[in-house]
Amino acid sequence: MDASAAIQDLGQDAKTLIAMGKIGRPHGVQGELRFWPHNGAGRLLCENREIWVGSENGEGSAQVSGLRAYCVRSARRDPKGWLISLDGIDDRDQAAALCGLTWFEKREAFEPLQEGELYLVDLIGCQVRTPSRENMGRLIDVCEAAGNQYLVVQTGKEERLVPARREFIVECDLNARVLTLVDLEGLLQD
Repeated sequence: MDASAAIQDLGQDAKTLIAMGKIGRPHGVQGELRFWPHNGAGRLLCENREIWVGSENGEGSAQVSGLRAYCVRSARRDPKGWLISLDGIDDRDQAAALCGLTWFEKREAFEPLQEGELYLVDLIGCQVRTPSRENMGRLIDVCEAAGNQYLVVQTGKEERLVPARREFIVECDLNARVLTLVDLEGLLQD
């Protein structure tokens, strides 16, 4: 879709949008942008796809605003991460206007899950507890650092990073919105 198109009002469909990552600074003078994906291994980072770009006003897909559709002209890796080009973004100034915005995808674009699989984004908002059922807080985000994914758990006034690895997850009940994590000293409490 042409970048000059009016801001899209998706209504109820906006609730099915998932934040895929942040758009960074312009790269060069021809409209290319740095992109910081939440999941660098995702198969949605490819050419000739319609994506949604806008502001994230809450956690995950909670609230989005100022959405516009763009077609991905190119997506490539370089030593510092990802670089993307979007149709209609042809110079550095146009690219700079997108800096700090979020790339969103419709939930339907995600690959179907196999038995026992889940998307980490589905854990956002879950209550986090220990195996002894002690409430430790709420999972507020999922992030990537140094090539690893982490669950961000709000424990009172602090945020704790828990590696998003099977050995740290005891049980996950998405229907009850409860995530049980191992009770290691220093992981969720001091």
